[in-house]
Amino acid sequence: MVKIGGSTLSRLDGAWWDDAATLARGGSLVCVHGWSRQLAAYQRGRGRRPEFAIDQHGHRSRLTDAAALADIRVVAGGLRAEIGGRLGRRRVRVATCCGDADGLLLAESRSLLWWRDGRLVPLTNLVGPVRRVETERLRARLRGHEALVVTPLARDSRHGTVNTDGDRAAARVAAAIGAERLVLATDVTHVISAGEPLETLRRRDIEDLARQVGGGMRKKLRAAGEALEGGVQRVHIGAGRPSVLLAGAGTTVIP
Repeated sequence: MVKIGGSTLSRLDGAWWDDAATLARGGSLVCVHGWSRQLAAYQRGRGRRPEFAIDQHGHRSRLTDAAALADIRVVAGGLRAEIGGRLGRRRVRVATCCGDADGLLLAESRSLLWWRDGRLVPLTNLVGPVRRVETERLRARLRGHEALVVTPLARDSRHGTVNTDGDRAAARVAAAIGAERLVLATDVTHVISAGEPLETLRRRDIEDLARQVGGGMRKKLRAAGEALEGGVQRVHIGAGRPSVLLAGAGTTVIP
């Protein structure tokens, strides 16, 4: 199970994709992707400015309305095709899907207050964490293929479709399909603590460390904890080819 961040995707070279293809041919590979950098470029090119908001609990999120959700669909569709094409050209049998299709990923959006102009105000923000994965439907999409590429949009009973955090969605999917290990591919080599790279991190230390790191890595640490809680044995965070991370490069998060 591999999650590729949007900011990381454009930096992956041929050797990375060769390695991912080898892993796929050796067993089923599920890949969840992000889109942050590509979405920002797409919106700026159309005269729209990406917006973010901080909720009442201090969590930063992309402010997603119907227009932003439509932008995400366009950008994510292109990224799904790109990832599928890169693997397909390496003779991997690939299927692709969007998580809200047929309710593959189910979310639970909540009414929260968001900080705007120094005040907490109610906003309709089409975001929500994945609460359930329809495992059998997901497995059916993978059947007959060596790799499955998943866009982490999710079905929500209140709003239809909502945006989700890709790292946490990947953690949910990994746990649901019984993946032993999850790779969070990023553009930094390790999780850093007190200026030093960590080779190993225990689940019990995630919460304290999360208070010290930036928002992007904080979400990855939260996702790692949720993956381990769901039964995943190891989470690997770092830059480099998937097999190298699985062999112990980067930071390995353990129970």
